[in-house]
Amino acid sequence: MDGAIPPGRTAHINGFDDVCRYAADCSITGIDLPIGMLDVNRMLNDDHFFGETVEHYRQLGTPIIRLSSHTDGQLLSLHSAYKPRFVGFAPKTDKKKSVRRLEQSATERIIDGLRLGKKLGTNMHQTFPGGRSVPHHDQWSTLPKHFREISLLHLAMQWEPVFEVAAECKQEIGFEIGHVMESIQSVDDLLLFRSFLPKKLHRYVKWGVDTSHFDKEGDSGDTHVEEAIKHNLDIPGHAKDGVFQESDSTPTRHRQNALPFAEQAGKFATFGIMNEASAHAFGRVLWRHHRRSSVTSYGVLEGECMFILNPFQSMRVGAENLRAVINDKPVTSLNQIKLEQWKGKTFESFAESSVKSSDLLELDQKELNKLRARAYQYGLGNVAI
Repeated sequence: MDGAIPPGRTAHINGFDDVCRYAADCSITGIDLPIGMLDVNRMLNDDHFFGETVEHYRQLGTPIIRLSSHTDGQLLSLHSAYKPRFVGFAPKTDKKKSVRRLEQSATERIIDGLRLGKKLGTNMHQTFPGGRSVPHHDQWSTLPKHFREISLLHLAMQWEPVFEVAAECKQEIGFEIGHVMESIQSVDDLLLFRSFLPKKLHRYVKWGVDTSHFDKEGDSGDTHVEEAIKHNLDIPGHAKDGVFQESDSTPTRHRQNALPFAEQAGKFATFGIMNEASAHAFGRVLWRHHRRSSVTSYGVLEGECMFILNPFQSMRVGAENLRAVINDKPVTSLNQIKLEQWKGKTFESFAESSVKSSDLLELDQKELNKLRARAYQYGLGNVAI
C-alpha cells in the first residue's frame, strides 16, 4: 500500500457533503461533528428536523457517531489574556461579551451538546478542559503555594454543572490533555481534577486519548496511555501522530509555540506514519473501551498532518493505519508512502491567526505609530501590525 489516491478521486470535493462521501469511500464508518456545525437547539426541540439531519449524514455514508466541543471547551475556562485569540471561536452573538459571559455561554452550549448526544444514542463527548491558569504555567516568577491545586479545584467547580448533565445523559467526557492551551497537562492533573468533583461524577471524567500532544513535545505518549489505563481514565479520542524531530537547526526547548509550525521541532502527523508505538497504544485503548461499553466504540481520525499535505491522502492513509492497528498488523510509515501533490489549504493555513499583533501587545495608537515607523527600518514594512 503506497497511500496513493486513485486519479481524479478528489476532483468532486466541492463542500462538506463531498468530504463525507470521500470519507465513506475510505471505509470510514461515521463522523464526529463539532456542535458548532449543527443547529443543536433545533435538533433538541424539533424531532422532524432532528430526523432529517441524522438521515442526511447516514445517506452520505457517515452517520453521526459522536459530538465534540473543543472550541467551547477552551472558552469554558478562559484567561482574559487569551480573549483576543479565542473570541473568534465564539458565535457572532457572543463576540462582544465579557470573558465571564463567554464562559457561561460556552458552558450552556456544551450542556446542550451532551443532551443532543443522548438523543443521538452516543456515549462519548470529546472536548478541551480550558484553563485560566495557562498564562501562569511557567514557574518564574514564583507562583503562590498550591497554585496548581487551587487552579484545578476552580476548574473542577466550573465543570461540575456540565458533569452533572453528563451523568444524566450517560455521556463520558473525554478531555484532551497535554495541549499547550489547557490547565490539565498530565494524567496526574486529570486525577487531581477528578478528585475535586463529587464521587458520583468520577466515572464520567476521562482522557480522550490523543497521544500526539505529548509526542510532539519529545515526551512518550504511550507511557501516558499506560498510566491512564491503570486509573481507568482512558477512552478513544483522536487518532493522529506527533513527533519531535530535534536537529542542529531547531531549539532544544520543547515548548516552541512562538515559532511558525514549519520551524518547530514538534509536528503533528497522520495516524501511524511517524510513531507506531503510540498508534498501537491508541489501539489498546480502543479495544478496552469496546469490551466494556454497551455502545460501539470509535477511534476518530484527526486530519492535522505536516508531512502528507494532501488532506484526502492523509484521510485514506490514516483510515488504513487505524484498521491495521485494530487488527494488530503493522502500520504504513511515511517512508513507504508516495506523496500526492497538493495545492490547496493545509493544516498550517487552517491554524493561521486573524488577530493583530498590536491587539496582543496592547498597543495604543502612539505606540503603534512608532512601531510601524521602526518596522520599515528593519524591512518589516509590509507586515501587518
